Amino acid sequence: GLMGVESIAVDPRNAGTVYMLAGTSYFSNGKTVIMRSTDYGQHFDLVDVTAQFKAHGNGMGRSNGERLQVDPGSSNVLFVGTRSNGLFKSVDSGATWTHVNGLNVGSTPNGNGISFVLLDPTSVSGGTAKRIFVGVSRYGSVGPSLYMSKDGGLTFAPVAGAPTSLMPQRAAMTNKGRLYLTYANGAGPHGQNDSEPMTTGQVWEYNTVGGAWTNITPAGMTNAFGGISVDPSNP
Repeated sequence: GLMGVESIAVDPRNAGTVYMLAGTSYFSNGKTVIMRSTDYGQHFDLVDVTAQFKAHGNGMGRSNGERLQVDPGSSNVLFVGTRSNGLFKSVDSGATWTHVNGLNVGSTPNGNGISFVLLDPTSVSGGTAKRIFVGVSRYGSVGPSLYMSKDGGLTFAPVAGAPTSLMPQRAAMTNKGRLYLTYANGAGPHGQNDSEPMTTGQVWEYNTVGGAWTNITPAGMTNAFGGISVDPSNP
């Protein structure tokens, strides 16, 4: 009943430690677990989180992410964005989870909720990352779709200037503090209905230093965009 893996997180400080958010709504009454391994995935232990939040590894928005992240400053700290219950945090390597009240986001009209969580490794101070970005699967007419925390998740605020007519899909950050995001007019991976047809999208750069937004969509391309990566040795 754990066939659907919604997100995978590798500890940036220890490549042998990997976590997975697993569960599908129509298996095992939506049973959801955090799978944890410290030996490169040879063995896993399971933390049942069903009572707090539920994953849907085969739901719309399954190509968004990553929803689950390990803090680049501390192997004990993790964040997970959920579909209906907002943002959660663990300070004991995923063994227990608490709701992050500083982010006022729960469910979204499309049922996808938080589409990604991204912690800025350049903002690590006092052992944890202070700058955290959270993407939300909704249009600007419903509410902001990109939030940022500057205090490690204690408080969040919408990022000014973010696109409002598209939904964020995935994001990547350089070691120079520049955030790159893909957008589409739906949660994906395919058109669901007239309100989310997945027919158009853009790629944007956000400079965390000055707050400037730049449309870097490849010339002549208007389709929805999904995955994005940054070369770690060449920003």
